[in-house]
Amino acid sequence: LGDVYKRQSLFLSDINRLLQRLKNRIIHIALAVILFSLLVAFVLSRRFSQPVQELLAASRKVAGGDFNAKVLLKNRDEFRTLAESFNTMTDKIRELFTEVSLRKEELETIIASIQQGILVLDSEGRIIFSNESFRKMVDKDSVNNKLYWEVLREPRLAELLARVKKSKMNFTIPMEFGVRHFLCSAGTLSSRQEV
Repeated sequence: LGDVYKRQSLFLSDINRLLQRLKNRIIHIALAVILFSLLVAFVLSRRFSQPVQELLAASRKVAGGDFNAKVLLKNRDEFRTLAESFNTMTDKIRELFTEVSLRKEELETIIASIQQGILVLDSEGRIIFSNESFRKMVDKDSVNNKLYWEVLREPRLAELLARVKKSKMNFTIPMEFGVRHFLCSAGTLSSRQEV
């Protein structure tokens, strides 16, 4: 009986050692799986966050007026398609901006060559644009951002502007500025509340 008991205790201690070894192996495998998972998560997050960061950086450049900003991604996935669309969009914006700038320069050249004085006011009566002929007429180099009555103290002009604002129609009346006589035309710009 003592011999049987001795064998059983040896058998139980072997099982306990085996269980301890298995437990240690499971812990090591679990740690290895966790480390591998963290590494894969880090690599994937870098893989996804890098294209997003590049798109954000390029978007900020475009918002700041740099229409030459490009996003060049090597991987072939949805991010690359998005980057190509972004690059196409910035090309179109650059073309449109260049065309608008050219049209603006042409318009400014045309307006500058007009002999009649031109004045554009906002809804509060502040001068937002004037051509050179107008500035010569009032003998001032800079009139923009001033209220029209600071530049031209003419009661008939105030009446004309009030009529135009009220009726939203164009009017022309004769007017005197100093010793000179002018025909003043006024109307509203259709897209904005400016005179």
